[in-house]
This record gives sequence, C-alpha cells and structure tokens, in this order.
Amino acid sequence: WLIYKYIQQDKASGGYLYKFLRNSGRKRKTVGNSNKTKIPNRVGIELRPQIADECVEYGHFEGDSIVSKEHNSITITLTEKKTMQQFIIPITEMKANTVANAIISVLKNQQVPIKTLTVDNGWEFTEHELITKKLGCGVYFARPYCSTDKALVENHNRLIRNFVPKGTDFKTIPNEYWAWIQDCLNNRPREKFGFKTPNEMVAQELVSWCN
Repeated sequence: WLIYKYIQQDKASGGYLYKFLRNSGRKRKTVGNSNKTKIPNRVGIELRPQIADECVEYGHFEGDSIVSKEHNSITITLTEKKTMQQFIIPITEMKANTVANAIISVLKNQQVPIKTLTVDNGWEFTEHELITKKLGCGVYFARPYCSTDKALVENHNRLIRNFVPKGTDFKTIPNEYWAWIQDCLNNRPREKFGFKTPNEMVAQELVSWCN
C-alpha cells in the first residue's frame, strides 16, 4: 500500500513511475447499473442451488466464450465443476440459437444428468431457455463484470489461450485442432485430484452413477 501511495505522490508531482503499473494507474470504470441486462427471463446466480458451489456432485457446468480475431466467430467453453471436464465448441454462425443448439448437442450425450449451467451475460447465451427445455437443467447468469462467479471456466480459457493466442482467426483453425486441445486438457493430471486426469474423474463418476 505504501508503495502505491508513493507512486501516486510521484505522479502528482510530475513523475513517471505510474507508467510502470500494469494498468498505468488508471481506475476501472463502472459501467452503468450492473443489474441491467438485455437477456429475457434471466435467472441470476444468486438463485442457483447451493450444491453447485460445493463441487460434490457431477453435472454443474460453467460456460463462457472466447472470441476470434475481428470478432467473426467465437468458441464456447464448458467446464464441469467437480471433475474439471472440458468441452470446447467452435461456433462459426454468430447466432444465439446456434450457440444454444451446439451446447445442447454436446451435453445431451453425457450419461450423467446435467443439473446447472452458469454463464455470463453475453448475447451468445440469450437462448438459455432453449437449453433448459432440452437438457432439463437450470441456466444461471453470473453477476455482470464478476468473473469470479465462474472462475473455473475462466481459468481453463487461459489454458486454451496457450494453444490459441489472442489475435488468432478461429476460421483458420480446423475442428480437429479444437478437439485435440480439449483432449489435452481432459488428459492433464490435476494436483487437486491426486494427479488424476479429468477423464479419469469422469470415469469414476460414471461407475458411481451406474451402481
């Protein structure tokens, strides 16, 4: 704190130390009323079942998107909270209905019920009611500008960016490459699981579910 205070005093006296700060000392802007969104029938995360926070049962997902260069396409990312299972879904048609149907197509094939999906307030999740109808799961929206509400998928997005850096045109990436990245993450040993992989954790869930 004393260091930042010194830098502020230096800036006030015409110094340049503030320029070495990560955000150059700029304060983050507050963008209007954080409760206002354009998503019809939006259900906030405050109404999500408490068990989704506890990571004790399979079926609670976080969803997000990463954006291509020129914003001409997006890729949807889904992370299951208990097992860290990852799904990567490239989307070339920039329509909310296309996004919803792509998510439905992927998750409906899971052998264990899907219980919740937590997403942000982007246009791509406007058709959340279709997801609820087809999968029978609740779709909940994070608080605007609060990435900690879905920190797990945000962290996985950073891992994906190691393979696909910002500024990449997703239209040049074949679906096979996205599938390879997904496999890499799902076969990555995790310290949290005693160095088991997400795929191994999912396999355990399937055995428990069948029994």
